[in-house]
Formats: sequence, C-alpha cells, structure tokens
Amino acid sequence: GKAVHIAVSDSRLFVGTADSFVVQVFDLHGKATGSLRASAPPRPFTDADKEAYAGRTAWSLASVAQKQRMRDAVNNMTFPEFLPAYERFLLDERQRLWVQEGFAPTHRQRRWRGFSSDGVVFAVLDTPAEFSLHQLSDSAALGTWTDADGVESVRRFAVQRTR
Repeated sequence: GKAVHIAVSDSRLFVGTADSFVVQVFDLHGKATGSLRASAPPRPFTDADKEAYAGRTAWSLASVAQKQRMRDAVNNMTFPEFLPAYERFLLDERQRLWVQEGFAPTHRQRRWRGFSSDGVVFAVLDTPAEFSLHQLSDSAALGTWTDADGVESVRRFAVQRTR
C-alpha cells in the first residue's frame, strides 16, 4: 500500500503519499487550502539499491547460510521502479514544512526542501547520509551524526535560503 505522510502545524495539516512531489494542505477544520509542489524528477530504484538492501538486511543474521538465504529472498522480491518522491516531513520553529526527498542506501546525501507559508521552496538543505535531522530554525539544522562505529554525536548544519 501507500505510505501516508502527515504533519500538523499550529494552523495547517499537511498530507501526502509520495507518489509525486505534491503535498496537500488543509486547514485544521479539514478544508483543502492548496498544495505544495516541487520540481523533482522521479529517481530510479537501481540494481545497486536493491543489492544494498539485501546486504543490509542479511548483515545482522548469524550464519553464512542464513545470510545467503536472506540475500536470495531479497533479490527475488519485486522492487518499485522509482523511489518514493519523499520520505519524511518536519516542521521548523516557524511551523513551515520541510520535506525530505526519497533516497536509497546507496545515496550518500539527503536533500530537504523548506516550503514558505505561501507554498514556495525557500530553502534547500543537503546533508550527509550519516546525519539524521531533528530540528530546524531559520539558520540552522540540528541533528545527530552516526559514525562508522555507530557512535552518535550532535551536529549543526547551516541552512542556505534560496529566496
């Protein structure tokens, strides 16, 4: 089925299914008030992405035989032709919606788009795959960085406005 993404601000409800880069906007009474859109071409789900999922899933299994069975099972699964348009919603301190583009394990960068209250992209934030975003302000993105040993630390990235 479809993955539904929802965010609720102090005055609006944002809902999307990530089939395309469109987010429906409603007031808190349920009345549709418009949509947010971004020009983001569909990103193909590649054979390398599929293999990365197979390897990631099999990694935690104990025996070599179990790892191989899991890889075989994942390799026989039907994967989508394209990645979802987006993965996650997050509201900043001013209740503006930020949308994280869809990604696969092979992608070393994550892209977020910030939408102004009038529905225009006002900022784009690119972060490394090791960074998990938790909080946004006008000038900074705060989150956790996970190093190769699995150790987390807090990191800050500057937000660059596009308008």
